[in-house]
Amino acid sequence: MSDLKVVETLYSNHNKFEILKREGGFIVDVAYYLHKNGKPHRSFKTLRDAIDAAKEEGAS
Repeated sequence: MSDLKVVETLYSNHNKFEILKREGGFIVDVAYYLHKNGKPHRSFKTLRDAIDAAKEEGAS
């Protein structure tokens, strides 16, 4: 089973966004997950996409 590691934390006025990274294995690629206020929100293939999505929702 893959371990998730927090690689970035961003904040907005009312929300906390955490970007978690899952390392790929033999077949599975690296994946990034955006959690909003501690709950899974969206997933991405690149860290840049995850950061941009959080910023679109007001994170700085």
